Amino acid sequence: MANPRTRRLCSLFDLRLETLGASEVAWLYPFHADVRHIYALLTVKRWIFAAAVKKDSAVSDTPSPAERLERHAARDADALAEADRAAEAAAEGAISMWRARWQPPNAAPCVIAKAMDPQFRVCFPLAAHALNHVETAFELRTHLPWVARSSARIAFEHALTAQWVLLTDSGEKRLADYFSERDYVRRNRYVEAIVELGQNDTSFAARHGLSNGELESIAGRRPEKSGFPTFEQICARFDPTGLLYDVQRDLTQSVHPSNGLVIAHLLRNTDATPRGVDWRGTNGFPGELVRGAALAGVWALYALEVCRDGQPFVAEVRLLGEARKLPVDLRASDQRPQWQPRSAYWSD
Repeated sequence: MANPRTRRLCSLFDLRLETLGASEVAWLYPFHADVRHIYALLTVKRWIFAAAVKKDSAVSDTPSPAERLERHAARDADALAEADRAAEAAAEGAISMWRARWQPPNAAPCVIAKAMDPQFRVCFPLAAHALNHVETAFELRTHLPWVARSSARIAFEHALTAQWVLLTDSGEKRLADYFSERDYVRRNRYVEAIVELGQNDTSFAARHGLSNGELESIAGRRPEKSGFPTFEQICARFDPTGLLYDVQRDLTQSVHPSNGLVIAHLLRNTDATPRGVDWRGTNGFPGELVRGAALAGVWALYALEVCRDGQPFVAEVRLLGEARKLPVDLRASDQRPQWQPRSAYWSD
């Protein structure tokens, strides 16, 4: 269990950010080693400061926080580059295993343990979608980096959700109930819109010929609340500081309109005046693209291999991530171990 003080770690991190170098961050994270390494070589948000911090026009002999961060990043450039290469290798390894073990013509026989069948029926679609997006992210990361970040974001959310299903008693049922809840909301809102249109336009109502009651029957009965957590809550279960969720926030800049996306598609002179556009969106910083894709890749693969009868490849997937200081088996960092299934899935 993480120290309760880590619940305020984000505030502490913000306060100390201006004086920290990348290699000095590790001591702040009293996690099990399996998760701590995600942040051990944190890039201290250099891409945010490069985009958002404006230098004061006044002359000063005291370096600004942004300038001090730039110096720290330069000092630790080799370590940061090594961490980036490790994450890249993990993502590429996950893609290779996904192709070799799960895709024809060379896929290993897909024999699922009987006890794992309910979980697999939910986890496989999530993990497959995640791994396909990891593959897409790496194919596009140079040519269309912000499109690649969108794929990395999708992969990250689906892979961690698959892990949550495995680590939660009746997790597959809770997720399925959540799907039913969201399907009902979508159907009900559609029916409400049709009813409103019919009230304002009797000719429209006459064309479909259904009464309000008949329309409402299409939506069906409202299901009970599933109690399924938000994605932020899922992240908090394995990292109470909020820094794991920050990976998702970073990648979400490519999904919703954001400053980062706008900046990436505009070219500027040294004095910040505009000079053109970049249709590929390469004028920016990579952010969490590679690390997010790497985490998604090993998490998704692990969820699948835990379900395979005999778990012949579980150790190989764990080694793929752990050799590069990426967490794979999130039991080590679970803040709610009492929520885990009563019977063990894992061979160890």
